Amino acid sequence: MKFQLFKVLLIIASVFAFTYATSCTDDDWMSFKEKYKKTYKSPEDESNHQKTFCENIKTIDEHNELYERGATTYALGVSQFADMTSEEVSSFFNG
Repeated sequence: MKFQLFKVLLIIASVFAFTYATSCTDDDWMSFKEKYKKTYKSPEDESNHQKTFCENIKTIDEHNELYERGATTYALGVSQFADMTSEEVSSFFNG
């Protein structure tokens, strides 16, 4: 019984740690905007891009966790496209 409780607590701690590690902060967003000189049409547009940025950061972090465990052969990183959906990136390159 104690071992099962320990396993449950370990799983909860792991989920919490992973959630914390993949959180997207306002500082991350501000640094990204500064680095890539990003501006947006409106506060609503910026909010949408910030949401996309945070979703992409989570995807990057999840993928890189797999990379660290040897489950994939490449790591991902943040680029000037991190605030764009895949559709926006495709439109950017394909017109």
